[in-house]
Amino acid sequence: MSWTIPPKWTKVTDERNSFMARSPGGFDAANLIVSISAMADDFPTDISLKATYDGQKTRLKNGELDELRWLEIDGVKGVQFRESNPEKPDGFRRTQWITFRKYAGQVQQVNVMISTDGKDYPKHQDAIYGVLYSTKLVH
Repeated sequence: MSWTIPPKWTKVTDERNSFMARSPGGFDAANLIVSISAMADDFPTDISLKATYDGQKTRLKNGELDELRWLEIDGVKGVQFRESNPEKPDGFRRTQWITFRKYAGQVQQVNVMISTDGKDYPKHQDAIYGVLYSTKLVH
């Protein structure tokens, strides 16, 4: 997998099943966190993806999210959601995309999360969506 991150962002972790990059800054920085989890060969990916979407619909109704949609990135359908502004301005606000893929014969869940604190989200929003949409999955 790969991403196009803004020029001043730095890689923090780049391992087989995890990747993390961070924008410049302290508490106001944005973070890209990617985790890949191996699943059983017979794991019901379509059912699980639908359950993920349905579970996030509950969060949307409760006001915990302000965005929820099916989103295809690099030919792979996933669930994308964004948390609402946190109660405290320095609380985290996340944008996530969750999907499943088969890679090297293994079923995997892919979780891409980009976050920053609530008060700085508008400043990072273009970069957050740019990084998300730049995701490339090896099929």
